[in-house]
Amino acid sequence: MASQTEQTTLQTLKEIQTQLASYPTPVAGCDEQFNYLLAERERLTKRLNQIRDGIHSIPPSPEPLDC
Repeated sequence: MASQTEQTTLQTLKEIQTQLASYPTPVAGCDEQFNYLLAERERLTKRLNQIRDGIHSIPPSPEPLDC
C-alpha cells in the first residue's frame, strides 16, 4: 500500500506530466515555465524513487531561471 506522501508525490508528478504534454510548441530554450516544469518533473521523480527506497529527504523546489 502506498503512503500518503507517495500518493501525493505521484499525483503531482502526473499533473506536471500532463502540463508538459499539453505545453504549446515550439518551446523556446529559455522558457522559464517549461524549464521549471522539467526541473520539477525530475525532482519529483527522484523523490518518488526515494520514497519507494525508504529515503525521506527531499531537495528544495528549484527557482525558475532568469534568462
